[in-house]
Amino acid sequence: MDVDIESRLKAARDQAREVLADPPPLWSAQLADLVEAGVDDDTVEVLRRATSGRRCVWRSAMALETALEAATVERGEALGLHVDEVDEVPSTALAWAMLAVDGVGVGGADDIEGIGTDRIPAFGDLGAGRKNAHDGPAWSAAIDEARRVLARIINGGDVTRSPLIAPVEIGCESDRAPLCIVWGDDDSAPLPFDLVPPRWQRSVALQAALSWMGGDTFPRTFDPEWAVSDWALAAMRIESAARQPKGAAS
Repeated sequence: MDVDIESRLKAARDQAREVLADPPPLWSAQLADLVEAGVDDDTVEVLRRATSGRRCVWRSAMALETALEAATVERGEALGLHVDEVDEVPSTALAWAMLAVDGVGVGGADDIEGIGTDRIPAFGDLGAGRKNAHDGPAWSAAIDEARRVLARIINGGDVTRSPLIAPVEIGCESDRAPLCIVWGDDDSAPLPFDLVPPRWQRSVALQAALSWMGGDTFPRTFDPEWAVSDWALAAMRIESAARQPKGAAS
């Protein structure tokens, strides 16, 4: 494994675990105490803002650890990732993909506008577990910050080495999934359905295809230079896989 990546990952996880070991008080509890004490609304807002930074850092650390724990080395090895060695690099890439795809989202017209409340299953315990819940925007921001942290760990400050999602024909060879993650010089791994279910993968593929028609783009997640036909084919394969009985051969 790249020593620099290993060092960056260890530093980030050490920092995250230190933050998680000392969680901040719940704002709801603090608010209840302030209301009971008769503190006026303007003062309450000042105190909310003054304490929000620590809560934001804690949520980002929790999102980072949740993604990395889900994308374990053992899981990656079982999936047969297309890399020279199965270690923290593919695990980190898988974790990045989970965070990035959750940001793209599902819901809306044809379930691909990204305005729905559902998160990918691995993030169901982050807060209320829904984007449109009372704490949804705060957790969405935390998930996006964790994505940026993992991207920096992988690329080492060189954006040309940043991870992206690609159709398998372009980014890697796989008979397990229609989409894959690419990063670095030539590293790649299929994007498994057990970490990112078909519903979310379909949304990514179709949003990428629609970017060719002037729709919104997600440059942090995929590179729209790949042909619209490649993305459309990936979407069709995802839909086909979703219709198969669980455990059926691909």
